[in-house]
Amino acid sequence: MFTKKYIEMVTQADEIQKLWKQKVGDWVVDYNYMTPTLLDKKIEGINKPITVIGWLPTLEDLFGVATRYCQEDKIVRIVIKNNEYSLKWGDSINRYLLQTLYQFSFNREGILVTHDLKSLLLTFIMKFAYHKSWNSDKKEWEESNGS
Repeated sequence: MFTKKYIEMVTQADEIQKLWKQKVGDWVVDYNYMTPTLLDKKIEGINKPITVIGWLPTLEDLFGVATRYCQEDKIVRIVIKNNEYSLKWGDSINRYLLQTLYQFSFNREGILVTHDLKSLLLTFIMKFAYHKSWNSDKKEWEESNGS
């Protein structure tokens, strides 16, 4: 459900972690076991000790973040400036997001960047919303130039 790479990336994405509004049914990483744990109660109400080191947004959570970002029009301006894609009147923001995400998922040589959709969507959000790229050698997000 959550790859090791995704867990590594999302727990280091402070901008995403700050968006977490705790609710029952969220996935987190438990420091004691370093594994995904489903919150069946609010953290304050859990009987066993749990030390959360990070929220694990689901695909639904990530698409919510990306959709809100698209609705703020930031991606549309980037896209128009780069003349790569266009959003026509009446197009669904979800359709636009999926089209842009599809284009983003391939590198310059046309090779698929990752087979993990959550990691891909997280990378997409971090690049366009926060201008950061994942450095897999250092295992951290770094400022990137432009979009």
